[in-house]
Amino acid sequence: AALLATILALRGRFNYRNLARYGEYCERSYARQFAQPFPWLQYHAQVILDAVPAAHELIAAQDASFIPKSGQPTPGLGQFYNGCAGRAERGLEISALAVIDLTQKGAYVAAVTQINTPSPKLKKAQTELTRLNQAIAQVQMTRPHLPARVRYLAADGWYAKQK
Repeated sequence: AALLATILALRGRFNYRNLARYGEYCERSYARQFAQPFPWLQYHAQVILDAVPAAHELIAAQDASFIPKSGQPTPGLGQFYNGCAGRAERGLEISALAVIDLTQKGAYVAAVTQINTPSPKLKKAQTELTRLNQAIAQVQMTRPHLPARVRYLAADGWYAKQK
């Protein structure tokens, strides 16, 4: 709670020094805490359960998105289709899985995963990690954390024309 309040009050860059300047803890405390793993799936699941009334109708939705990015050392950097520009551009691709509240007409992000497209230079036996397989793995990993009332998944049309 203290971290989220500090982030909302933060001016300038998001780094340990500014967190210490506007927050309750020193730089080293923030660095130690950020080094620890955080259960994001459980956190998002609890936020969704707390935010959505039990009577609302829910479905899950999955879609890929493009993030522009430059720089050589970024893992997964490549040419991906950018729907806003209408062409392939240099950047990253992510797959987002959300819970949609049909009653209130809102969406809550449950999980976001970077999609790593294998290089075309790899042999066919090494390309088991396709974009579609990664999207399926994301759904399988996230499903136990979604509310039990989520019975349907709406996905982008791209998922239907592959495999």
